[in-house]
Amino acid sequence: MQWLRQEKWKEATQEFERSLKLDASRAATHIGLGIALTRSGDSKASFAAFRRATEVEPSSPEAHYYYGLALREAGKQAEASSELSRALELKPDYGEARLTLGLMLLQGGEVEKAIGAYQEAVRRNPRSGEAHNWLGLAYSQQKNFLDAIAEFRQAVSLKSDFSRAYVNLGSRFARSRP
Repeated sequence: MQWLRQEKWKEATQEFERSLKLDASRAATHIGLGIALTRSGDSKASFAAFRRATEVEPSSPEAHYYYGLALREAGKQAEASSELSRALELKPDYGEARLTLGLMLLQGGEVEKAIGAYQEAVRRNPRSGEAHNWLGLAYSQQKNFLDAIAEFRQAVSLKSDFSRAYVNLGSRFARSRP
């Protein structure tokens, strides 16, 4: 993990591989290897590491989350959605998984479902500026500008240095004026 924090991907990969030779039964080790491989550009091997994490520890929400991310990057949206949903079944308050699932729904044109995912994220963590910002973006897609502005305002009030939310708020104001 220290190599990951120092962004030394080759060293991290080697250390995780050594750890797996000693004990391959922990999802966290496979996830760490997958992250190191992703950062070093080996998406095929990282994909396998994340999949293996779900196999060795099927009850790990993090394993399903990272495998879902890898599936998403591979363009396998349905499978990615399934893995992210599984992560949320195992850990309903898993904010990153819920926001990623919402983003996939939004990008797939399923605005109502995305709004539902973001509303649930806000309900579970009302102090998440990210969740409010994404909910505002989803409302904007729906042309529900008043609610969008309210969500962007909430995002910046929770996170005063949240530049993306400020941009979204300003953009929404600019577009809503004649």
